[in-house]
Amino acid sequence: MKTKRSINFLILAAGVLFGLTLSAADSSRPNILWIIIDDMSANFSSYGETLIETPHVDKLASNGVMFTKAFVTAPVCSTNRSAFITGMYQTSIGAHHHRSGRVK
Repeated sequence: MKTKRSINFLILAAGVLFGLTLSAADSSRPNILWIIIDDMSANFSSYGETLIETPHVDKLASNGVMFTKAFVTAPVCSTNRSAFITGMYQTSIGAHHHRSGRVK
């Protein structure tokens, strides 16, 4: 019984130490918040929008990195979203005919 407790304690201690080393390594990594919104365009004040106020996004933008030149591999939102989610070109996965009525 005492041996079992000792083994459990050692396993717990090893887990805690392993967790501490992971958290120490994580603190050196950058903290990234990626905002992607479908069909919104750049309607944020930080991108020059004057009609819509977006103070919270503007604060994030002023303390971070903004994309000022972005390109997509498809001009249609659903095919572009398919590429973004899968990391593959639309033509590679057959997603380039979304809503076209063409069957491949």
